[in-house]
Amino acid sequence: MYYNPSKQIVYINDVNLALDYLSDLAQDDVVSVDTETAGWQYGLNKLCLVQLTGSQSPYTIVFDVLAFDDPASFLKNVIENEKVLKIAHNATFELRSLETIGLSLRNVEDTFELAKRLRPHLPSFRLSTLCEHFLGKKLDKSYQTSNWMQRPLSEAQIAYAAADAEVTLKIYFILKEIEQSLSKRLEGDLPQLLITYKDVLIKRNELLNPIIEQLCEADYLLEALRVRIKEELPKVGGEIDTDFAYAKLQEVKKTEVSIEKLRSRYPSIADEVIELYVRREKLKAALKELGEPASSINDLLVETGRSYRLQLEIKDL
Repeated sequence: MYYNPSKQIVYINDVNLALDYLSDLAQDDVVSVDTETAGWQYGLNKLCLVQLTGSQSPYTIVFDVLAFDDPASFLKNVIENEKVLKIAHNATFELRSLETIGLSLRNVEDTFELAKRLRPHLPSFRLSTLCEHFLGKKLDKSYQTSNWMQRPLSEAQIAYAAADAEVTLKIYFILKEIEQSLSKRLEGDLPQLLITYKDVLIKRNELLNPIIEQLCEADYLLEALRVRIKEELPKVGGEIDTDFAYAKLQEVKKTEVSIEKLRSRYPSIADEVIELYVRREKLKAALKELGEPASSINDLLVETGRSYRLQLEIKDL
């Protein structure tokens, strides 16, 4: 069964609606933020929609970015409001998307990172996986790659967009409840903390002992299978997509800082950062002192080879 939004969906494509609904959201304590973009598959990032819903809101806003000459002016009071906690899943993507219209996503917590800390055993930390795990329903992702530039949008597209924002907010509160419950075990003075540590360690061992051998064997097989899959992928062109799994070899360039380029371009810091090899963090710090952006390091890199990283996704796990 797929998740269906429970809140009223308000599609905003005119000034009056934008002013009314966004001013209300700016008064909320917690607001979920999601975006839909066009062209991300090709390295582009055209922001088309921004979806927002608040902890106190009976509705989810689907804000049509393309309908406004200056969309940032309407969204700014929520997105950049330090008093409003924003929740996003994989917040880096939302941050970059909003930056394309001149907005900075401030005071944000990421449910992707929160889930990684609290439920590291999950097969993935995609929103669809978390929705099924915590809410018991699948998240329909069939419209993820639809054309978000087209107008008018279909009702199904709008409902899809709204669902992500609503689900993100629900999952956030579930994860925060788990985190707060665990945090109570961290209270007390040092002797009490040591007692709690011992208790947790004993409990962990009690849970693991009956299955430790099977778990070790499973971990061994999983790693060995990854190696074998990586060996077999070149025989089918480096990529395979089946009903139950997707696997691909991703080419990764190996780079290092060219000592020659470094000495030529930044002679004043060369001797300071060159050891047996150039430590990039040390070089970045030295560049910062020179007033150079961190991206300057890219001009000093030379390719030294290539490797392949396995991307493996098991579907419907």
